[in-house]
Amino acid sequence: MTYLNKEVYKHLLYCSLHEIRTGNNDTKLWNPFDWIYSFKETKKNKELAYLFHNLAFFILHDFKGFEEETFWNGLKNSKYPFYAKYKNIYNKYLEGYSVMT
Repeated sequence: MTYLNKEVYKHLLYCSLHEIRTGNNDTKLWNPFDWIYSFKETKKNKELAYLFHNLAFFILHDFKGFEEETFWNGLKNSKYPFYAKYKNIYNKYLEGYSVMT
């Protein structure tokens, strides 16, 4: 894996953490519709964290044993549209753009 590819995966991890952090934090306890939205947002963030948690481990260990195909298949098989979003960020970063979430 090239140095640039390693940098892209580090950036993807940052973007995923940024997306989790900026979730809906202003739930109005008196509004049941906010409860439903917050529950759905929490489920989505939980899956995103699950999909990216191993990436941090591989970054720490200089990507030894990291399988790109397995990583991308996990995103493809998600019920949320993570694959298209993060593949776009990946490709844009390789083209020289610093793309945020």
